[in-house]
Amino acid sequence: MTSPQWQDALEAAILAPSPHNTQPWRFEVTGDQVDVLLDESRVLAVADPGGREARMSCGAALFNLRMALRSQGLPVHVWLTPDADRRDLLARVRVSGYLAARADELVLYKAIPRRRTNRRPFRDDPVGGDVQMALRQAALHEGARLVLLVR
Repeated sequence: MTSPQWQDALEAAILAPSPHNTQPWRFEVTGDQVDVLLDESRVLAVADPGGREARMSCGAALFNLRMALRSQGLPVHVWLTPDADRRDLLARVRVSGYLAARADELVLYKAIPRRRTNRRPFRDDPVGGDVQMALRQAALHEGARLVLLVR
């Protein structure tokens, strides 16, 4: 893969949210692959002693990386924790060939630079059923399950 393609993808990745903007990730690019690593020196020892939030941030960076690559028509193959002997290696991403980006991937990619932190209180308005269903479907598409907490 050419360098400008990786450059765009890495620029999108580092826009991911992280605790107090610590950006607890590192990327190692080799040819057509990039490794996503946890930079343990950036984990907040008091606020995040187990590094859970830092790992979630790395997941957000990985998602941004994937959307940036997909927006370029690159098929993305991801292996999570590909090496049990390297605790800091969270994912390996490889690209090969061409696969046109889907409309939803392009929308997500274009939204990356518009993300903003919101520290205001949440409103009491309930989240509509259609939005809840869309969020559940998005989670399933990523191989996850969304559990909604309601009061």
